Amino acid sequence: ASAVGAYYYLKVIVYLFMREPEEDQPIAVPMQSIYVVVALVLAGYYVMKMGITPSRYLDWAVSAA
Repeated sequence: ASAVGAYYYLKVIVYLFMREPEEDQPIAVPMQSIYVVVALVLAGYYVMKMGITPSRYLDWAVSAA
């Protein structure tokens, strides 16, 4: 069973990293909306804040349960 799983996942990795890139597709798509940028910045900020000071959020979660 593990050989089948390894074959499946290695096939995906080989497809992602070993294939030739398509010439007509852009490499990256620029962000078109300020709302997307603001949402990503806020999400990143709160993820970092929760990682640096998790006790506040853990206490809040325990009291909610």
